[in-house]
Order: sequence, then structure tokens, then C-alpha cells
Amino acid sequence: MSTLPAAHLHEVAAWMQRWQPDRQVVADTGRSRIVAEVAGAVVVYEADAVRRLIPKRR
Repeated sequence: MSTLPAAHLHEVAAWMQRWQPDRQVVADTGRSRIVAEVAGAVVVYEADAVRRLIPKRR
């Protein structure tokens, strides 16, 4: 699993928080993942899943 820059993780976590403000969302930069609470369950988005959410820069 490859690592992601902290800025990318924070950008995606902020977007997720704006998209669904009732969720608790945390960027775990040490392990290149995002952890979210969804309906009382913890959901972990690993680097490969997060990478798909990073906006493409032109």
C-alpha cells in the first residue's frame, strides 16, 4: 500500500465532512487512511480508496 501526502488526506476528509456534516471524519496521516463514523459503525477508507477521491489537477 502506498502512502498519500497529508494535504490530500486532509482535503478528502474535509470534503467528506462538508458532504455529510453529521459524520465524524478523521484523516490518519500516519497510516494514509481516513476513518469515519457512519450510523454508529467505524468505516476505514484505505489509501487506494482515498486516492480515487482526490481531484485530478490539470
